[in-house]
Amino acid sequence: MPVQSGSKVSQSIADMLHLLQFSNPEPPRLVHRLDKDTTGCLVLARTRDAATRLSTLFSDDSEDCVLQKKYQAVVCGTPSENSGRITTGIIQVGVPPREKLSVIEWHESDDLPDNKNAVKKAVSDFKILAKQKHVSHLELSPATGRKHQLRLHCAEFLKTPILGDYKYGPGCPKQLRSAFGNIKTVPIHLHMYEISIRDWYGEGKNLCVQAPLPAHFTRTLKTFNLGGKSSGDQDAVKAVDENSE
Repeated sequence: MPVQSGSKVSQSIADMLHLLQFSNPEPPRLVHRLDKDTTGCLVLARTRDAATRLSTLFSDDSEDCVLQKKYQAVVCGTPSENSGRITTGIIQVGVPPREKLSVIEWHESDDLPDNKNAVKKAVSDFKILAKQKHVSHLELSPATGRKHQLRLHCAEFLKTPILGDYKYGPGCPKQLRSAFGNIKTVPIHLHMYEISIRDWYGEGKNLCVQAPLPAHFTRTLKTFNLGGKSSGDQDAVKAVDENSE
């Protein structure tokens, strides 16, 4: 379900926040979003103060931000290195509704205007969790929060587009298509499985929120022997105060 309303969207999470109000004086507030069809953790704010604090954290583009996000992805192909850090610029090409983002080389001396066409620094860490001949399972950690950052870095820098990404890659290459039967489009295999916030409850008291992989993701891991578990083996969505364990 899309986080916010837009073209061709009849219902979104933003439209149903009142259903999550329960006994609270007001409904929760959105403080970030996921790309359409991307699965995983979504943090909502219960109060105005929490919304302000969380919005500041999610908009912090410094590489040492106290908020950290971890994703898992299935990609087409295998990166040339087992792990590493990607640093590029990201720039918008074209105008809505046909705009597209692209990566370009980044230089620390770049000093461009802060507008929608400016080059934005994008930093991501990656690690291969498992790999087979035509497909790999990656852990991805964005150190900055640029639009479509992980999808771009996988497709244009690592040359391994995310499975099911029809905007920046082939979606599902011919050599993988038989594994998905007759479905017309394969879901994008990008999942935010963890958000952690350092010192959220006070010094040394962190917040960690985790979400299990969706069923289509675990099926793909199992199909390609990438170490995946069936959806029944996954834990329920959980919020963990790391210091209470």
